[in-house]
Amino acid sequence: MVRSLHHDAHSSNDSIQPHVDRWVTEQMFEEDVRAVLQMMRPHSRERLQGWKEYRTGGAHFRVTVSWD
Repeated sequence: MVRSLHHDAHSSNDSIQPHVDRWVTEQMFEEDVRAVLQMMRPHSRERLQGWKEYRTGGAHFRVTVSWD
């Protein structure tokens, strides 16, 4: 039996793509969490500008963080 190297490489890429997509989604979520935590510091630029909430989201979630 003869296998095509091009076909095997393509199959390998197809099997890893969901893992790569998940990693990218998690990295973006972590970046959003870091942004919210940074904003919650006492003298954050956004808070000094009068912001009262921060909204973010992804494919299957929405988050709103608000403060007094």
